[in-house]
Amino acid sequence: MDFSWGSTEIKIVVGSIKIKHSSGSLSEISLLPNPAALDSISSVIQQQGRKRTRVEARLYVTNMSDYNDFVSDMNKGTSKALSIVVSGTSGNYLIDAVGEPEFIRYNIILFDVTWLEV
Repeated sequence: MDFSWGSTEIKIVVGSIKIKHSSGSLSEISLLPNPAALDSISSVIQQQGRKRTRVEARLYVTNMSDYNDFVSDMNKGTSKALSIVVSGTSGNYLIDAVGEPEFIRYNIILFDVTWLEV
């Protein structure tokens, strides 16, 4: 299996895989102003956390129960092994978002999925 989500083989639309790495840089976050001390510091520097990879892809399934399985995994916060051989992506991911189904024919359902590395 070149593409898998746990033990489930997934079908990815050609050319739809996008891998995004987070910057992990520092960012300045504004604080609520203190009316008693308006000249005091009003922002704080905070690190964005560890770098996590997001993988976006357009999948297709042949029945609604397969689509509902992805939605169920997203709602439960299920972490599984994601393997996408052509891009070299593998590891434990959870589903961050599942797009609305798009019905092409009676047996082809397209939808977008975003996985987040855990």
